[in-house]
Amino acid sequence: MTHVGRVPQRDIQSFFSDASLTITLLDGEGWRELTIYPGTSSRATREQRERFERRMASWSGEVAEYFTALHHLYSYLNRHPKRAKHVFEALLGEKDALEGEWVSPDPLAVALRDEKTTA
Repeated sequence: MTHVGRVPQRDIQSFFSDASLTITLLDGEGWRELTIYPGTSSRATREQRERFERRMASWSGEVAEYFTALHHLYSYLNRHPKRAKHVFEALLGEKDALEGEWVSPDPLAVALRDEKTTA
């Protein structure tokens, strides 16, 4: 998209005053050069703040689900400590070293893998 406009030289700085830009205007013999450099912004735009809030809400929910799933996992393993090896093999997708077969996944491990939090 291209925009064309005419701004008197004396008004160039004020035209861009609300933007974080560095502007130089050079005059030469038969030529004029306008250079615009992006500046730094100290504040997020409204769109950036809203996007951050959406992502943070989504992330917070996912983290809460993850910690809930971990709580269920370790509660289960505290009640069934002999299942720990098999559960972690199922979670990590590792083969049983003795049989060379894929470990039959525990229902809790499947739920964790599928990001479900039901035990």
